[in-house]
Amino acid sequence: MDTTPVHSRLWHRDFWLLAIASFLLTMPMYMLIPLLPSWLEQRTDLSYMQVGIVMLAWGAGLFAFGPICNYLIQRCRRRMVYVYSALGVSVALFVFFLFEQNVDGWTLPWYAWAALRFMLGALFSLALMVLLSSLIIDVSESAYRTDANYAMVWFGRFPLVLGPLVALQLYRFIDIATISIIMSSMALLSALLVCLIRLPFKAPDDTFRVFSTDRFLLRENPLCFINLMLFTAFFGMLLFWLLDAVMYAMMMVGFYLAILMGKAFLSSTLRRLDMYLSFALSSLAFLLPVILLSEWVWNYISPVLLGCVAGLVCNRFMFIFLNISHHCQRGTSQSTFFLSWESGIALGVFLTFVAADKESVLLIALSLLALAFLLYFTFTRRWYEHHQNRLSGQ
Repeated sequence: MDTTPVHSRLWHRDFWLLAIASFLLTMPMYMLIPLLPSWLEQRTDLSYMQVGIVMLAWGAGLFAFGPICNYLIQRCRRRMVYVYSALGVSVALFVFFLFEQNVDGWTLPWYAWAALRFMLGALFSLALMVLLSSLIIDVSESAYRTDANYAMVWFGRFPLVLGPLVALQLYRFIDIATISIIMSSMALLSALLVCLIRLPFKAPDDTFRVFSTDRFLLRENPLCFINLMLFTAFFGMLLFWLLDAVMYAMMMVGFYLAILMGKAFLSSTLRRLDMYLSFALSSLAFLLPVILLSEWVWNYISPVLLGCVAGLVCNRFMFIFLNISHHCQRGTSQSTFFLSWESGIALGVFLTFVAADKESVLLIALSLLALAFLLYFTFTRRWYEHHQNRLSGQ
């Protein structure tokens, strides 16, 4: 008897469980951005550059399990690959609680901390690649899969500003050890939620290799990957540079506006306007405080504009990666988008430690943003228009 579930709508029980699981697993990764550097500087003798390398190690770890992701999904139960990866993230986060309780543990060398961050990034990435490239597709009917990709990307992007915002507010009232338990519990709950979903039976492929780019990286155009990395490196620098709860909250408002506008700008009639609007909004975000000589504008208006830019860029590149993928590469396209976005954030955070002062941080960030827009308008857009393999709604 056929027990394969058929869903007449996108937002059904299993999809909600996966969306919440994705959100819960991503939140701790961004909560660590404002907390971990200051924590290490206070409790260890690591230099400023060594702390930066520890932060960057997370970005390097994102690619560790990618070449065997498809093999693990084919060889093992795909749901359990996610569950064990999320449990590994939970354990890695709990290690910070153990070190907080043991003062002698803080004498670890910088490379031990970098190794822990590398493993945290590797386990997190494996879990999200499995979710984006397999689980989401398996619980969504073919007619809804593009909308499913769109919705899932936003569940993973809101922690970009909500994670640091929550972390800063929690740190006002509770200590790092308690926050570590909260973050570890989020990852644990994510694993438990995925255990509850019902997946259709899927036989493994007849032939599959141990190492491959399937469900890992699209090879069509590496410059698209680099282009998105430049954008998100800018946002990574901005996240670490702001470190202000009010500005994070204002960026959330910008994200909401991007959601409202996003679908319209992805239509055939307006598809070229979103990146032009992003360029205009990012220019206004930095020019208005200078022109009006107002700190209020910088604290409240500029973060809204930059949050909107981040959302519009997120929408555009998610669909670029989707539409340049060939048949049966939908999952690979979403893993590629995820890796480009997250590695760019990690690079941006690292660059804040390379810069000598806040003025240098702003100069590097603006240079990255300008280069990203230049690359998009001179190359990426034209290449994409000539290499689409599917329509946006497919």
